[in-house]
Amino acid sequence: MSAITNTPTNRNYLASSNFRMVLQKAPSLNFFLQGMSIPGLSFEGNIDMPTPFVKIPIPGDHLNYAPLTVEFLVDEDLVNYLELWNWMLSIAGPSSVDPSRSSLVDNSISTDYNTRARSDIKLMVLSSAKNPNLEINFYDAFPSSLGQLNFSTVTTDVNYIQCSVTFEYIKYDIKKL
Repeated sequence: MSAITNTPTNRNYLASSNFRMVLQKAPSLNFFLQGMSIPGLSFEGNIDMPTPFVKIPIPGDHLNYAPLTVEFLVDEDLVNYLELWNWMLSIAGPSSVDPSRSSLVDNSISTDYNTRARSDIKLMVLSSAKNPNLEINFYDAFPSSLGQLNFSTVTTDVNYIQCSVTFEYIKYDIKKL
């Protein structure tokens, strides 16, 4: 194969800042998004087939999707943080304390648990011209971990609080637009 036939049609590099995320259950998170990574993918259950000379690796029969971690700036009213916090509370328990009535309120009554607990996440990867180029869909995602908020009085500069949230999901796919 010669270098002439091996030349790519698009020679632009992918910029790390060219992305947008859409999450319906936490719309305020989208605006304050700072970073995210496309999670890794691995086989689960790999085995080595012994032969007289070398072990031959055989791929496993299940794919393992790494969690999706998203970093964001927290707004001063905690709107984006509370969207995620409330989502996790709605998943967590059959009841929570309602301070106004000092009784337990049942949050578990729902005709479809997955509608309340899960949401698809869409990541749009943009081209160098800032046009949608790739769409990555994470199916049936839910927050599994919400980071802490660190306050400090010893800093001299204004440092805005960043937080991270980790999502579990069933699978993701990548589509060229």
